[in-house]
Amino acid sequence: MDDCTECDKVLKGLEKIDQEADSLDITFVKVNDQRYAKKYGVNKLPALVYFRRKFPSIYRGNLLNFTLN
Repeated sequence: MDDCTECDKVLKGLEKIDQEADSLDITFVKVNDQRYAKKYGVNKLPALVYFRRKFPSIYRGNLLNFTLN
């Protein structure tokens, strides 16, 4: 997982919205552990898992092609 260039691009994009996310009480956590990936159903990288009402969901959109408003 350390050599995922697409993951690095997505991480840079998320860092651009980090302050806005903080103001909405959203915390980003980067995990580099295949056990957690498997636990949450991640089978393709890059991936974004978010929790809504304590239940995990995988973001299904294109993480490499998002726009910031």
